[in-house]
Amino acid sequence: METNIYEVKSAKEVHLEYLHQGLNKIFEDYNTDGDSSKIQQVPALNYLLLTTGNHRFVLALLKSGNYLIKKIK
Repeated sequence: METNIYEVKSAKEVHLEYLHQGLNKIFEDYNTDGDSSKIQQVPALNYLLLTTGNHRFVLALLKSGNYLIKKIK
């Protein structure tokens, strides 16, 4: 499974902490055994750094409309 790195921002200018909490709630629904996804806050740039190979999770974020996602690597 290929692991990608994404920059995740709020589409509705939600505070970074609430963005992180929302992302964790969605992640719980799409978490699988052996999933090594990581979510890291980057306060200086006001976004989350998401490292994941779970493409279902990324698609769920894209469909929600609450997140702006940019693939970094």
